[in-house]
Amino acid sequence: MEGNFQSALQDRIRYKAAHDAYTSDDQNKQLAALKLRYATEKKDRSILLLRQQKSAQKAGIDQNRLIGNILIVGVLLLIVVIGLLIGQYRLKRRAVAEMNRNNFLLQSLAEKKEWLLQEVNQRVKQNLHIVMRLLESQTPYLKDDALRAVENSKNRIFAMSLIHQKLTHDANPGGIDMSVYLPELIGYLDQSLDAHSHIEIQLQIQPILLGIPQAIPLALIANEAVTNSIKYAFPNDRKGIIIISLSHEEGKVQFMVADNGVGFEWTDDRRGKSMGLKLIKGLLEELNGSARWETKRGTQIIMDFPLYPVSREVFEISQQADIGI
Repeated sequence: MEGNFQSALQDRIRYKAAHDAYTSDDQNKQLAALKLRYATEKKDRSILLLRQQKSAQKAGIDQNRLIGNILIVGVLLLIVVIGLLIGQYRLKRRAVAEMNRNNFLLQSLAEKKEWLLQEVNQRVKQNLHIVMRLLESQTPYLKDDALRAVENSKNRIFAMSLIHQKLTHDANPGGIDMSVYLPELIGYLDQSLDAHSHIEIQLQIQPILLGIPQAIPLALIANEAVTNSIKYAFPNDRKGIIIISLSHEEGKVQFMVADNGVGFEWTDDRRGKSMGLKLIKGLLEELNGSARWETKRGTQIIMDFPLYPVSREVFEISQQADIGI
């Protein structure tokens, strides 16, 4: 305004320099603040990153430790399982070895008992044959009733001897197949009593396996009943038929001896005096059986008794053999 442009220009230059210096100082302060803020944030990020890395490292260490613990536990469990399997295998081997040893002992015991039973039956059969020969040696010196008694005794002994002979030679030492035994016994009675010339004997025998406690009483009953029919049902060589049947149904055995002979009255008085009938009655009681008689057309005797399993009889025989030994 005063027209002093040079002074004004210098003042303007000084103002500009002062303004620029002030502005530059302010900018520098802002820049320094920004740099400080950046450095702080960078430091914070570095610290955070370091913390994260430390956490990650710690997590990795924990995970590795957990995995190591799991591996250790797994190895221990595997060792325990392997130990248990080895122990079970050893126990199984011991059990198998013990079972084999017991089976061998049982087989040896069974063979020994079978051999002992065979030996007992063989000796009994031999003793019975000796008794039969002794009886036969006395028959030339006997007459009438004494001779008949000896003949009847000899037939009874043969019936028991035949059973022991079957036990000695058959595969089953504890049972008798009556479909094989009875025809042989009846054939012997037919020949010894000379009945085949005028008497026809018909057999209807079912395969039934009986143990000794039942086979012997039934054999003696058959001997008595058939002998009575042959001797007394057909006098004077009268022709006739004798039917012998053996059957079983629902755990019961039925034995029948029937003839079409002359027949006779079976009174209580006669039953009491007959030795054969007394023997049959006693043997039926031993079998827990019963009998019924018919004498209308010839004579017929029907006997029923329960059928016991042969395995039970074999056990009882074995026990008796042990006691005898």
